[in-house]
Amino acid sequence: MDKKGISTVVVTVLIVLVAIIAVAILWAALRPPIEKGAAGAGKAQECFYLNLQIASANATTDTVKVKRDAGTADLTKMKIIVNGVITESSTVPAELETKSYTVTLASGDEVEIAGVLAGDVTCSVADTVTVA
Repeated sequence: MDKKGISTVVVTVLIVLVAIIAVAILWAALRPPIEKGAAGAGKAQECFYLNLQIASANATTDTVKVKRDAGTADLTKMKIIVNGVITESSTVPAELETKSYTVTLASGDEVEIAGVLAGDVTCSVADTVTVA
């Protein structure tokens, strides 16, 4: 009885080809979300260069003064959040400038600020104060 099987060389070549094809399929499936995430990370990284702080929050005059320190981020809007209610302003402070914003405030209110960069990338809350 002469039984012939597949040689070990052919089996090895087939296994290597299957592995290469599996890696190619996996890369084709994972590449778009990886590249999309990496592109968004570039804008989000700018948030680290956006130095905003609340200089004061006054319930008597209903004003919040926001100070921007040196930083190269492309700030296009400001979000002023009072007790969870968001007010957006397209008037933003330039580097090393302080601007006043009119919002309704009461003693004990929590005021937060967040910047919005070009491309509508909203940064996390930069500063929080409680109105005295």
